[in-house]
Amino acid sequence: MLSELISEVSRYKKVNLGEREIEFLSRIGQGDNSSYKIFSRLKKMGLPMDYKNVNKRVRRLHELNLITKAKGESIHNAKFYTLTSEGLFYLLAGGWTVDKSWLIRYKDNMILKYLLEPYFEENTIDVYGIHYEISRYLQECCQLILSCVDAIKSISKHPQRKKGEEIIREQLQIDLEWQAKTLAFKLISKKTDFWYIFNIVRPMYASAGPKPVEAVTWKSKQWEALSAADFEDNTSRYASLARDKKFMKFSKNLGKEYEQALTHLIESGQKWITEHTTT
Repeated sequence: MLSELISEVSRYKKVNLGEREIEFLSRIGQGDNSSYKIFSRLKKMGLPMDYKNVNKRVRRLHELNLITKAKGESIHNAKFYTLTSEGLFYLLAGGWTVDKSWLIRYKDNMILKYLLEPYFEENTIDVYGIHYEISRYLQECCQLILSCVDAIKSISKHPQRKKGEEIIREQLQIDLEWQAKTLAFKLISKKTDFWYIFNIVRPMYASAGPKPVEAVTWKSKQWEALSAADFEDNTSRYASLARDKKFMKFSKNLGKEYEQALTHLIESGQKWITEHTTT
């Protein structure tokens, strides 16, 4: 499956998109899957944009093969679109905050199937905190895959390219597994939760007084009212992870692997000290 994934990503072309085009690509991934739906969404948000300009950008995304036509019916005769693997990869690898709806809507896509399915059940990735860490994990994995594809292309004319490709793939598999292990360790041991804190801080700033001095005073009082427990309450996250059979199995094996590695480290260190200690 890794070879198929590399082959899929090898068709990915690095393109420069404007902010609007990136926004529209993301919205299509979230379900606003036509020019008309995007146009209507912008209008409701108070950010109107001429329909022809919306449609022009959506057409460009289609021409770049970041989206493809999908089945659908509309009274406005709209054309419906869905993300291609290239479009999904562009969003994941580009560092854009991963929307939870992408992870659910495109769960059967080869990229997400390889990187998420072995480690998480569907309900788990929808939890705040977990979702944020998964976003970073996916970005790092996609960058590794992209580097692998570039490395394979760089040796395409070498006489020993097949052996080289095998070595590169093996190393990529190891690196991707390490990314998953790192993610699991973070989710288990990391006490502070970015999204939890963000959802505490954001209302503070939104509700602060209109005058700068009043705002600072108000926020200071609110900060004082927050206890350390507010920043370390991972009950919801831990409960979700504990119910996830895939994650628990992976984490338990990770614990055994760590114990074995630690034991080996201690024994190797003691052996080296014994061999290099002079009497």
